[in-house]
Amino acid sequence: MQLYYIERTLPDLLAGLALSAELAVFGILFAFIWAWLLVGGQRSQLPPIRMASQVLVDFARYTPVLLQLFVLYFGLPLIGITLSAFFCGVAALAFQQGAYLAEIFRGGINSIDKHQVQCGVALGLKRRTVFYSIILPQALIKMLPAIGNQVILLFKDTTIVAAIGIMEATMTAKVLSEQSGATYFLFLMVAVIFIVATSVLGLVVRYLEGIRRRRYGI
Repeated sequence: MQLYYIERTLPDLLAGLALSAELAVFGILFAFIWAWLLVGGQRSQLPPIRMASQVLVDFARYTPVLLQLFVLYFGLPLIGITLSAFFCGVAALAFQQGAYLAEIFRGGINSIDKHQVQCGVALGLKRRTVFYSIILPQALIKMLPAIGNQVILLFKDTTIVAAIGIMEATMTAKVLSEQSGATYFLFLMVAVIFIVATSVLGLVVRYLEGIRRRRYGI
């Protein structure tokens, strides 16, 4: 009976997982873009821009992502702005995870010896060239483990979009459980699916870390 039930419900759960993966891909993409914008603001020579960037980072990190999701999905229509549930989910994930990534990027960049900038300028290179060609590649190598962890966290956080009715894996399991009453079994299946998916992501991150250690000794 359980084997039959798995065969009947697994396609729906995997479809939900595929939607979770889609949310994660777009969320990661926009989180990286948002993070670099925030880092650029934090490194700006203009105090108002630096302050505004830090306020955005702190707000995103210190408030729950579910609250941010509700503000986008339920709050914006009150001022005449209506966005799709999928877009709100991606935006909420990118907004918060982008702030965490911004702090990772900032810390990684600041960990590189600033004398390298002075040496590059002394050799006649522009500061922008020194940053993108010398500082940033070294920082990215150091940041790899932390970036990998945030990618995994973002993927797991896609479950929060169930709160606004998106049929990702957990919402699909909830609907199926209401139809069949097999609550425990269905959510156990979702747990197994997420364990497998995040384990694969973890293996990819560890593989990249191994390359980093062999090539750079870090």
